[in-house]
Amino acid sequence: MKEFDKKSSPGREGFSKFLPASMSDSSTRRRLTEYEIQVQDLQAYVRSLEAETVHLRKRLEDTPKDFMVLENKLREANRQLVQAFNQNEKLVNALYEAREQITALKEEVDKLCAPPSTYGVYLSLNEDGTVNILAQGRKVKVNLHPSIKAEEIKPGQELVLNEGLNVVELAGYEIQGEVVILKEVLDAGPGRSLGDDARFKGFLGRVGADNLGVAFVDVAAIRALIEPLAQGEAPAEAWSYYTKEIQPYLAPLDAVISGIRKDNSLDRGTGAFTVH
Repeated sequence: MKEFDKKSSPGREGFSKFLPASMSDSSTRRRLTEYEIQVQDLQAYVRSLEAETVHLRKRLEDTPKDFMVLENKLREANRQLVQAFNQNEKLVNALYEAREQITALKEEVDKLCAPPSTYGVYLSLNEDGTVNILAQGRKVKVNLHPSIKAEEIKPGQELVLNEGLNVVELAGYEIQGEVVILKEVLDAGPGRSLGDDARFKGFLGRVGADNLGVAFVDVAAIRALIEPLAQGEAPAEAWSYYTKEIQPYLAPLDAVISGIRKDNSLDRGTGAFTVH
């Protein structure tokens, strides 16, 4: 193309000297001048196309490099996205565990800060839906929580009270009571009595019939009488506690007897018990 520019660009006056004399009129020269201008324009356009071709070839050569750079950037972005997702998942799990711990701690704090509850013993039901209970050594009339049905409460059952002495929860039964002394025996008229019982007579012989007083507890007979009734009436929780914590210690005991006799100025006591 450069060779064409050198050899094929004679200029405006270059063509004139090759023309015959008959073609040297003004009309022919004007047309020749126009052709020369068109040729120069085409040469300039060709040069611009060559420059653009070189530029495009260079861009085409750089395209794979740019593509590799973009691919590497995309791969790095994907890696960072995966890391961010994993980190976000860990943070979510940590926040969930922290929320559960905070909830558990709040419940524990609420329990520790809660005022102490008072217990009462159920006595009877009133017509207006209130109940009579024995609390702190006095009989009081209190209300029931709406979720508690009066029909489910049995006499002697313990109740949990709030600060206003209203029933908020049902409890079990008190299995321990006060130790008392027997002062007199009712219905001591003629008929079958403890003194006629052969089992009692056998135990009485161990402490002596000549005494000031005798205390006799037939543990086996009492258990045989009371346990079937208690099993049917007591709540399952109370009966389970009795069979696990109390009955194993009572089972070996058969009976206990003790007597007091006068020995000059002293009162001497003698006791005996039998086990299976």
